[in-house]
Amino acid sequence: MTNPRLLLTLSGVLGVAAIGGWSVAIAQHRRCADVTADLAARLKHGAVFDDDTGLLNRAGTTLLAGRIVSIARRDSDAVSGALVHILPPAGRTQVTTEDALAVAEASQLVFRSGDAVGRIADDAIMVVGKGPGFKPATVESRLAAQMLAMAPPDESLPRVIVAVGVLHPWDEGALPELEHKLAEDLKVRLAVSGLTGPRGVAD
Repeated sequence: MTNPRLLLTLSGVLGVAAIGGWSVAIAQHRRCADVTADLAARLKHGAVFDDDTGLLNRAGTTLLAGRIVSIARRDSDAVSGALVHILPPAGRTQVTTEDALAVAEASQLVFRSGDAVGRIADDAIMVVGKGPGFKPATVESRLAAQMLAMAPPDESLPRVIVAVGVLHPWDEGALPELEHKLAEDLKVRLAVSGLTGPRGVAD
């Protein structure tokens, strides 16, 4: 005859084992869910942010700037843009990742927190915000001063040329038209300096 105490003991052991197994399974499921969520966040971040500078990338800039333009249109407000063309320090012919990073870090402090600030090409940063516009000379001097304040002594710093464009409340168009204004203004400013424009900027 089976001992009732033995049955109870076995039942208890099996119950504890089952609970333990379920706990392990739940913990593994949670770990998988955490890993999946982390991966999704990384992929989402990578989809709209530039890996080198931490600014918005081309896709992220288009997304956020497009929203800003739409809001400005809805509010019958002007929307302005600035196109920062990065030039290498004197003595170099190519813009490096370090040059772009220096301008990007300065841009994050010079421009307003509500503006869309993104790296749209290796040597170009575009800024879009509500309001009547940016003054090129002011933006250039502020970026230069900010880079100088952040850089180690005697470090060669990149230079910038800033183009601007504005869509007034009475103007037709949206983000593509604003980008066209920026590209046209940059062509003029670069031509005066005997330079060529950045890649990836709307014509």
